[in-house]
Amino acid sequence: MRKIVLASSVAISLIMIGCGSRSIPTKDEQTLVVKSVSPISSNKSDIKTQEDYTTITLYGEFGSKVFINGEEVGTFPESGSLEVTFNIKEIGDYTYLVKSVSKEGVDGQTITIEVKKEQKSATLGSVHTGGAASALTVSKDGIIFIAEKNHGVEIISIGFNDKVSSDLLATIDTSDAVSVVLSEDEKTLYVEDKKGKFHVLDISNLSNPFEIKVIDKLDKTVSIISENQTKRYRVSACGLIGEDISNPAKKHRDFILKDKKISDAVLVEEDTKLLVAHGKDGLQLYDLSNPKAPIMIAQKVLGGDTMGLSLLKKDGVLFVANGANGVEIFDLDILLYEMTH
Repeated sequence: MRKIVLASSVAISLIMIGCGSRSIPTKDEQTLVVKSVSPISSNKSDIKTQEDYTTITLYGEFGSKVFINGEEVGTFPESGSLEVTFNIKEIGDYTYLVKSVSKEGVDGQTITIEVKKEQKSATLGSVHTGGAASALTVSKDGIIFIAEKNHGVEIISIGFNDKVSSDLLATIDTSDAVSVVLSEDEKTLYVEDKKGKFHVLDISNLSNPFEIKVIDKLDKTVSIISENQTKRYRVSACGLIGEDISNPAKKHRDFILKDKKISDAVLVEEDTKLLVAHGKDGLQLYDLSNPKAPIMIAQKVLGGDTMGLSLLKKDGVLFVANGANGVEIFDLDILLYEMTH
């Protein structure tokens, strides 16, 4: 297999299909035929895909050369079958002129193939919860801990195969659970109640969590720290606060967004933007280009009461506590694209 990069920066991979039962085309047959498309398309010359590739299988006369957009890309083997894969990374429309030329140099058939790369949906799935999801956190292994106020806390395992699957591991009967915090070693869960006290639970066995004690406050403030350890963001009773912590001896506030509807936030796009939960207004995206004056650049209403956010960074998956709608799960990159285009 060899790869060729066209002027459109779309790579083409060619795979010669081995000898099979198909006979070699005769002179009365078409010299170039599209027989199949993957992913499946209703029209073999007008292809729509949400994937990063599309593959077509061409049948033609043995020895005939194949040209795509004027560039020679391969020769039909004895089986007469040639598989062409277009690797398409960018959303948009692409046109390919596919032409065959016989061994004698005689031009054969020319066909036009239109490929449209469409945007996938950002929504990966959702999880029904026993109560209204008001806050959540997710472990590195994709276990979500959901605070559901008077319904307590649910611990749910999430799977990502062909579709999102969920499995309820345990329910913690902590009245008026308003927030959840996971320890760094992910063996302890802190559940905040409406009085501001924290119930400390041992979750080393996720199917059998148990309460160890109740404390008045956590040892450290729950906050969002940038990768380079120079910025810190935290949600307070009065809104969202941004701080410069580049010099530990001289920490100072960059800004405060006085908005009581902001209930949670996560850093996205290499810490250049903040995605915040904003109640009935859904998700709001803030640009941090000016660290002292963030600007809201996009918003997405989710149709619920958006209260909590948690990001499984290694997989680019965002979990959203969306009130009575339970937990909504998104592909972060696609979600941000949808919000800004």
